[in-house]
Amino acid sequence: MRYLKTKLGTFWIAPALEYKGKYFLGVDDEALWLFDSPENASKAVAEQTTGFLNWDAQLRVKAPQGLQDWEEGEPKHWAS
Repeated sequence: MRYLKTKLGTFWIAPALEYKGKYFLGVDDEALWLFDSPENASKAVAEQTTGFLNWDAQLRVKAPQGLQDWEEGEPKHWAS
């Protein structure tokens, strides 16, 4: 799993176990879309084409252009 904390929520990318070779992109507790690769999911965040209107409609957002700048693991605030 990889995640990216933003002012509008925490985006995450995780393998979709029920769909072999696919990855979910989500924000906070909501899954948004399935992608063929984690790189394509992170690209959707950078290009503001996630399906999460609060993010996609912003005029200026700060998102890394590549997956290498996302954090690995689960966000600490998700720990039970």
